[in-house]
Amino acid sequence: MKNPLSPLWTIMALMLLSVTAKAQVSGTVFRDFNGNGVKDNSASFNEPFVAGVTVTATLPNGTSFTATTDAVGAYSFTVGQVPAASAARIEFSGLALGDYPALKGTGNASNVTFVTAPATLVNYAVSAPDDYWNNIAVPDPVLMAAEGYRSTSSGYGAGKFSIVQVNNSTSGTQVPANQTVVTIDTSKRPATFGQTGSLFGLAFQKKQKRLFAAAELRRASGLGPQGVGGIYFADSSTVTNPVGLTDAITNWNWTFGDGQTAATTVDSVKHTYATCGGFNLSYTVSTNFNCTA
Repeated sequence: MKNPLSPLWTIMALMLLSVTAKAQVSGTVFRDFNGNGVKDNSASFNEPFVAGVTVTATLPNGTSFTATTDAVGAYSFTVGQVPAASAARIEFSGLALGDYPALKGTGNASNVTFVTAPATLVNYAVSAPDDYWNNIAVPDPVLMAAEGYRSTSSGYGAGKFSIVQVNNSTSGTQVPANQTVVTIDTSKRPATFGQTGSLFGLAFQKKQKRLFAAAELRRASGLGPQGVGGIYFADSSTVTNPVGLTDAITNWNWTFGDGQTAATTVDSVKHTYATCGGFNLSYTVSTNFNCTA
């Protein structure tokens, strides 16, 4: 005789298998470009997912399971790992170099969050601070670049510009940086070849708003006043001279080892010792920007 309950048992078994296979805890990791804590998915602004992030689920008894976000930033833990109604600690780790947690929002918690299964949309957002600038305080950031010339610093290239500035908003045809007559804002040309000579390697000190440029020994291109190994400073923090370049050393402070000291504005000094003997001579130098060495 055919068992009339067979279809029912079959349906219940399928339902049980479905529940077993269904993820109990799941979510995605995404790159939160605008820092609002929500993954934006509009046609014009679709924030990408982040693969390769490690997600660890820890149960109250100390048992842990790990998962790794896939190509679409997704991860999940099954009911066999995180049982229904169980509490779990979810931790996100293994971010790429330069990535940090994004700001908290409705679609993003911290890198450690606590849930009770079943739980979906346990999402995490990351950002790379180096990708951004404060567009309120600095609405039009700039790129600084060094220009080179086949000239001595006192010859053909003396009046031409060795450091040039390109604004983020720059577009269209611009006045060539190496022309003699500047017909646009001269603040976009902070240094001349006569002041610095050949340069390579720019660095910016954010706190003091100083631009550093290093001298470079280059064929058919002259050096500036500081010679080989010269370092030049451009101070953008001042109002009267926002990008004026200056030479480095302005003062020498001497200690002669006999209790006497002296200060000069040149790199030499004369001193007479009252007695014969051995003395430790030392000196420090400082610049216009109060850097000392």
